[in-house]
Amino acid sequence: MNWKMAENSLFAVLLRSQWWWSVLVAAGVFGVVRLFMAWGYALFATSPFIVIAAMRAWRTRHEAASAASLRASRSRLDG
Repeated sequence: MNWKMAENSLFAVLLRSQWWWSVLVAAGVFGVVRLFMAWGYALFATSPFIVIAAMRAWRTRHEAASAASLRASRSRLDG
């Protein structure tokens, strides 16, 4: 079975955004859920957003590293 995420779903949009947007959404969800439930449930409700923030931060870090590597290689080739 082929799983495909909807193009404009919240998770897809957050995966394309900066990592801190996911942290802001997680903080908002935590605050709202905490009004009605214990902190453990609120933390569980925010866990997908925290995972997305970590994934996006990891990708951003590696994209920056590969861009720096590309610039260094280009400058060596240019002489």
